Amino acid sequence: MAQKAHNYFEGILQLRNSRDEVIESILTHVKNQKNKNIFISRMKDTRNGIDFYFSDRRYIQKLGRMLQKEFGGILKISPQLFSKSHLTSKDLYRVNVSFRLLDVKKGEVIKIDEKVVKITSIDKKIRGIDLLTAKKKNFDLKERYKKLETAETVVVKTKPKLEVLHPETYQSTTLENPVVTKKEKVVVAVDGNKLWLVE
Repeated sequence: MAQKAHNYFEGILQLRNSRDEVIESILTHVKNQKNKNIFISRMKDTRNGIDFYFSDRRYIQKLGRMLQKEFGGILKISPQLFSKSHLTSKDLYRVNVSFRLLDVKKGEVIKIDEKVVKITSIDKKIRGIDLLTAKKKNFDLKERYKKLETAETVVVKTKPKLEVLHPETYQSTTLENPVVTKKEKVVVAVDGNKLWLVE
């Protein structure tokens, strides 16, 4: 098989809301695969991300699915007719793979559907633990959520309920989730005047 020209491309990976770790993962995966006809012909910065022009449309789809599994996010694969082969008269397609990362990741806390959830993983869904019930929950990636800030604070009272110093108001505050701890310092998620023990 003849080697493809360096500026040749069959698809574009449109990475949006990107992070350095994801870009590094893409470059590493391409570097480690053995097919010399699979390469990035160019990279283009956009207003909210980066476009990678790939030489192989099958590989770009495989890479998009891998990124979704590894980092979690919204993946869309769109084939587009761009030409017709002069030799075979067959339609020739390019593929646009759009991968948008969420602005939250594993370990962070969100308020979603009136529940406060610590994220355990993100792939095709947001998966996490409901901090009130300690039950596992799954949510669609397109559901609206609010990211909650977390902060370390000190325990001021353990009975009858656990109370900690609110990291913003410095008031002794009872935690919303029913937990017991022997720690003197804890990490809490902040939702206005309400606090949730995270760890």
